[in-house]
Amino acid sequence: MIRRPRPYPNDRRKRARKASLRYRISSAAQHPLRRLQIALFVLFLLIAGSTLFYRLVEGMGWIDALYMTVITVATVGFGETEPLSQGGRLFTIALIMVGVGVGAWAAGNAIEVMLGQTYWLSVERRKMTQRIENLRDHFVVCGYGRLGTRIVRDLMVRGESFLVIDEKEEFEERLLAEGIPHVIGDATHDGILEAAGVARARAGWWPPSTPTPTTSSRC
Repeated sequence: MIRRPRPYPNDRRKRARKASLRYRISSAAQHPLRRLQIALFVLFLLIAGSTLFYRLVEGMGWIDALYMTVITVATVGFGETEPLSQGGRLFTIALIMVGVGVGAWAAGNAIEVMLGQTYWLSVERRKMTQRIENLRDHFVVCGYGRLGTRIVRDLMVRGESFLVIDEKEEFEERLLAEGIPHVIGDATHDGILEAAGVARARAGWWPPSTPTPTTSSRC
């Protein structure tokens, strides 16, 4: 059956924006380059905050405070630049544990980025295939244009499972980065509809310009 988008009331528009923002934040964490950027930003905040602690609480000079922070985060094993208070030693212990975790996180993402976009696409495609195979009672949205995007946002607000079919290959990386289940191909072909799990779907939507599929599926 064909479902046409309904006008959005103001409250639904607001909920759609919030859901879209949450979706973008969660999907950003799935992209290795964005994860690396986040990890480096967290590392910068950790170094800046720790430097301020050693400067203001322990009374070190700026250079000594920065030096103490760097050798602690890097766990190189050098001694204290100046004697620390009990509170300073407890802070340093916490800094070592947090610094090792953040540093390993940043290094892992850097390695993943250096392996290249092809590797990332390959991994994400495998994850997406497994995710699509597990979809049940979902909605199929054919086309990720202006209307299709609005329908996806509406389904996100409602917390429904859905999948997007679009024949434009340039959309694939965007859909992968956003974590949106999708199949790239012509929605009028039975093979594409089968890959999208239409037989397991609750309903589907085609834009008015798209011919109705010839399959006997439920859409």
